[in-house]
Amino acid sequence: FYEFTCQLANEDTFYDVFCKHFENGFVSEASKKNGVLDSWLNAIPAMNYLCLQRMMVDSLTRDWRDMLHLISVPTLVIGGKASIVPWQTQVWVSEQVPNSTLKILEKEEGGYHAMFLEEKGMVVLNKSINDFLGCKDN
Repeated sequence: FYEFTCQLANEDTFYDVFCKHFENGFVSEASKKNGVLDSWLNAIPAMNYLCLQRMMVDSLTRDWRDMLHLISVPTLVIGGKASIVPWQTQVWVSEQVPNSTLKILEKEEGGYHAMFLEEKGMVVLNKSINDFLGCKDN
């Protein structure tokens, strides 16, 4: 993990390491073939790699489980049955967060880790967010 983190912190190796991290299980094979993942990854060089590195390290190394019960605002917890993160973890998170709403997308709905990059997942995700926020125009 230390080597991975160091590679993320290096501007010369960041892009290749970031791409490799997301090539398996991040999106469906159909989205890979359609170039959706490549299109998203191609935007990475324009991003601040140090901010992305810090976000990834924080999300992979910090344990926030004992803080979830302190969330005091309505919260939408979303997961996908085809995600690299087991969807059951999102069920558990929703049980820990007071006043939370849970939405688990099926694989057929685009329920991958990056559901926002899936054709169907984007539609279901946007509708779920709009419904949660009480938007009238879905």
